[in-house]
Amino acid sequence: MTPFSEVLINQLSDLEMSFKALAHRLREAAESLESVGRPVPQGFLRELSNSAQQFDEIKRVVVKLSESVSGLPPTPEIGSIRDLRSFMESVSDILDAQTAHRINQQAACAVLDKVLTIAHVDGTEFAPLTQCQEEARRLRDRIAETAWPVQHPDTEALVQGKHIFSELVKFISLHDELDDEEWERLQTLVSSSLGKPMGLAASRGKLSMSSSAPPLPQAPVAVNQAATAWGQKKNPPPYLLANRRPQWGQKKNPPCKRSGRKRPSLLPALKTRLRTLTEKRSQPPWA
Repeated sequence: MTPFSEVLINQLSDLEMSFKALAHRLREAAESLESVGRPVPQGFLRELSNSAQQFDEIKRVVVKLSESVSGLPPTPEIGSIRDLRSFMESVSDILDAQTAHRINQQAACAVLDKVLTIAHVDGTEFAPLTQCQEEARRLRDRIAETAWPVQHPDTEALVQGKHIFSELVKFISLHDELDDEEWERLQTLVSSSLGKPMGLAASRGKLSMSSSAPPLPQAPVAVNQAATAWGQKKNPPPYLLANRRPQWGQKKNPPCKRSGRKRPSLLPALKTRLRTLTEKRSQPPWA
């Protein structure tokens, strides 16, 4: 992970290639200056000055971006592209370490959150479980309050599934899927670490974990909100158009065509009727 954009990294790479080209030309200019006493061209000196300004600008941007990263040591002296790259790599390494610390912290807290959702299937208060959850709650608070670069000693065990609370979650959630050897191991471990009552309750399937999914909104509320929004917009939502009668000029779904039959044309009958009316009008009234 890096706070530096790809554009900035590419600019630094282009500047490094430019420095190498300038170094080659500088050696030639130095040889010419030493051998025949030819002065360095003013245009080449301006190129050297511009490249130095580009380096200072990139360094300024890198140092400015690194200020947003917490936990960095004091900025070292940066006098070359090598120093600048080394500094950028150290910033990226610190960000990676902070990200890993945060991920492990969240994973450990997630295991303890599952412990806090355990309940007795009878719905009664179970004192050993209450005591266990109080300990898990205190441990969760301590882990969440531990700031980088320090990591709580129980974090890694929780993430790797080697902590007693991780084993308890596994025993309860996979109770009916464990083989005999693993089931016996977990039953013994929970009994010895959290007490025999907890081991017996977990082994007999008396403990379960409840899901913590947020409740879904009620359908009538959503429909009323959609209807209100329809009154404010030109086009109603599709599900409100489902039972709506078509307006004038709108076509319904076309019916299926009957196979093997053609609809008779009305054009010949209309022509015959029009010819009859024209002949009647052309006759005199006394005819």
